[in-house]
Amino acid sequence: MITVERSFPSGAWIVSALVVDNDPDGNPWGSPFYERLTFMGYSKREAVERYREAIHRRGLSLVAV
Repeated sequence: MITVERSFPSGAWIVSALVVDNDPDGNPWGSPFYERLTFMGYSKREAVERYREAIHRRGLSLVAV
């Protein structure tokens, strides 16, 4: 589950979720952890899309809660 908060007074979106690393074959492994990223100058929807792209580029997967 992705959580989105609004930071005041900057107006940035703070997006966080429970994620896990992937092994070289793309299978989840290791202990889950929270990944929190901040996005400025985007709509809420764009911030969530960029978050998904960022965790994918880093080889992470969302954890189903």
